[in-house]
Amino acid sequence: MAGGSVSFESFDPGYGDNINTFTFAPEVGYFFMDNIAADLIMEWSTSKDNSDFGLAIGGRYFHNQFYGGLAFLMSSSSEKYGSSTYKTSANYLMLRGGYLYPLFEHVYGDFGLNWKFGIGDMGQIVTEQIKSLCFSLKPVCK
Repeated sequence: MAGGSVSFESFDPGYGDNINTFTFAPEVGYFFMDNIAADLIMEWSTSKDNSDFGLAIGGRYFHNQFYGGLAFLMSSSSEKYGSSTYKTSANYLMLRGGYLYPLFEHVYGDFGLNWKFGIGDMGQIVTEQIKSLCFSLKPVCK
């Protein structure tokens, strides 16, 4: 199984110029048992002053078109503040769930929710546990 997403985001922080972010996040999975898949996920995003890269391993259980699972993400980040560059690394646990909607033969739309929260040492800059919840729609070939 293969899928992923490519996105571009532009927003106005209320000061200065807009912040533009490009993200590339492919993922592959392998069904090693009926209804159970092992996943490998990559996340890469970049903007004017920030770059993030992450790799994750995980697994999902499928029942009919629904799925749920966990993944462990290791991430590194580089941020520029003025003339200084700060590098951090962090680990996340991602809880994943969703529904695969058939679009064509062997091609599905992935209506998914991911809850990602930081675990362990989050580096020098990040002092609070990071939590995020996102909804996605992406193509999946199965």
